[in-house]
Order: sequence, then structure tokens, then C-alpha cells
Amino acid sequence: MEQLATLEAPVRKKKRNCDYLKQYFSFEEPPKEEAFLADNPDIVEILPSIAKDIKTNLDENAQLVLHLLDMGEDWRTLFIYVYTRIDRKITSHYQSVFFDKMFRLFPEISKNLNLAFLHYEI
Repeated sequence: MEQLATLEAPVRKKKRNCDYLKQYFSFEEPPKEEAFLADNPDIVEILPSIAKDIKTNLDENAQLVLHLLDMGEDWRTLFIYVYTRIDRKITSHYQSVFFDKMFRLFPEISKNLNLAFLHYEI
């Protein structure tokens, strides 16, 4: 019986991580994004920091949505859609800085993560 508890522990931890992310993000298609995140724990680790940075340094009212673009085994990208009213020039600059940092600090993660701003009017 002890072995079964050990086997279940990682599953519970992955599920808890996805649930934890729901305080920062909405999921467009939860089963797809949750399965992707379960296979990519490094992304799970960095997502809360990204959400906090966006909310602190860009738009505290931004709505953040995760969407998995799945084009098969060779190309899966998790998009962070940021719904905001912030000016496009500002979000464009933020996006450039974000990608520069991601490629420099987390080259492996940056291959599977993208950031897109979706603007809306009042």
C-alpha cells in the first residue's frame, strides 16, 4: 500500500499546481492546458511570476488566459493571452522586454511559451 501512496503523490502535486495557477489565470480549454502543464513543470513554476509581473508592472486589471496551441507532437505552445486596456505602444514594449528576458534566462521554456496582448475598449 505504501507504494501506491508514493505513485499518487506526483499526480496530486501536478493537480495542485494547476489549481494553484487558477488564481492567476483562466484556462481556455482546461483539460488541454492542464495536460500540457503536467508535462511541463518548469512552465508551471514560472507562470505565477509572469502573472505577478504583468499585474504589478503593466496592468493590475488585466485578465490572463492560458490557451494551448497544439499542432502535434513537434509544436505545442502555451499562449498567455493578456486582455488589457493599456496602450498598444506600452504593451508592445513590455512584450519585447518579456521575450528578451525569457530567451536569455529560460531558453528551454521560451520555446513553449508565448505572450499575446488583446486590447479592448471601455
